[in-house]
This record gives sequence, C-alpha cells and structure tokens, in this order.
Amino acid sequence: EREQPDVIGITATTPLANQMRDISFLVKDRFPGITTIGGGAHPTAMPAETMRESALDLIANGEADWLRYLGRDPEARAAAHREITNPSYFAGGAGYVLAISHDDAGEQSLWRRLWGDEAQREAGLRALLALQWAHPGKQSLFMGCEFAQRDAWSHHGALDWELLEADDGVAGRTLALVGELGAQYRARPALWSVDDNELGTRWIAADDAARSVYAFARVGAGGELLVCAANLSGEERPGYRLEHELLAGRDW
Repeated sequence: EREQPDVIGITATTPLANQMRDISFLVKDRFPGITTIGGGAHPTAMPAETMRESALDLIANGEADWLRYLGRDPEARAAAHREITNPSYFAGGAGYVLAISHDDAGEQSLWRRLWGDEAQREAGLRALLALQWAHPGKQSLFMGCEFAQRDAWSHHGALDWELLEADDGVAGRTLALVGELGAQYRARPALWSVDDNELGTRWIAADDAARSVYAFARVGAGGELLVCAANLSGEERPGYRLEHELLAGRDW
C-alpha cells in the first residue's frame, strides 16, 4: 500500500494458476484502479479462461512464434506457416498484450535472431513490428527493440544509443518506424476500438503457406475497415490479389 503502483504483473504456470487468481482478486480489492497483467505458461495457453476466472485486466503473451518464423530461411517458412496465425486464435475475447519481452531480447537481440544479411534483417524487423501493431492486442516492446539494438540487453550497461548516429541509419529508421506505427495506431480506430472481441479481426488470407502471404482486416466499432497484408517470403509478389466478401464493392 505504501508504494501505490500503477501496474502489477503476476506470472504463473498451471499448478500455480489458483494463486494467480487469488492474488489478482486481492490486488483489485485493495487497489481497484490498478491495472493487473498476467503472464507465464498458464495464461498464455488459456487466456480467455484465465481472464474469466480472475481479476486480471490483460494477458501478456510473448511473440516467440513470430520470432522463430522470421528467423527461418524463407524457403523453410511454408512448413511453419501457422506460427504467424497462431496468436490470433487467442487474442479475441481477452485483454491481450503482444509482448516482445526480456525473454525474447535478453539472451539474443531481435536483430541477431532474424534471418539474412543486414538488409534482410532490417526488412524482417520492419515486418515483425508492423505485424505487432496491426494484430489485435496491445503492444509491448522490451528496451532497445525500438531502435534495432544489435547486442542482447544487459543490466551491466546502458542501451546502445550511439547506434542512432551510425552511418548505416538502421537504428534511426527503425525508431522512426515505431513512432509512425504508434501515430497510425492512434489515428485508426479499427486497430483498437474492437480489440478485445473476435469480431474486430477477420482473416482474408491465412492459408497461403506456399507464398508466405498473410492478410487480415481490422474492423472498428464504427464500421471502419483496415486491411493489413504481409508478404514474408523474401520475394516480390507483383499482381497478388486478395479476395474476400469484406473487400467486395470497395474502392481500394
């Protein structure tokens, strides 16, 4: 009570799920205005049930599947196609946080985990960040990820801010992208107004594993429609067509 925190995080495996539930109710009883976030194996695997049976406001789920996918050679991605679509099955109906966490960036930086040469890694990082902002759920980035830190985070030293002055410009471009994604997110209600309901997201292309293409529509509370498409094949796809009932009769 002396600290008066704004956010309290609780993590649990399945054997400790009841403790997580009890702690969440205790926190809300004493501090009704505090945001409670659950993480760990149990809420990640059962987000809707965990939200229903507890007083948690949000569930944090690390995007390890996306990182594994983008760390693969594009020729091997078809067999792992569901690693990109899996999070959407959990996001609807629960307060959901898509977290790139210490677990994702503490042992090895995002940059080192992505496939390819410098240009290909930068493209992969742009795709990862854009997907995170377009996907249903709130966004959470671990420190340094917003400017493509090259080395793993360590509590022994500061972040590598000097990268923003590097000649290759990668850090500056990445930081600018994160800022623009945030601005677009605020300006487009389709990305957040129906964020906790499965009706807010409709898949348009979820099964094109051969070409590593994904597309989904975000639908806002006022009927706003935003189509998000990603080509993760490493090759250009000129003339690629998206067909869905949501797109019919619209001027795109």
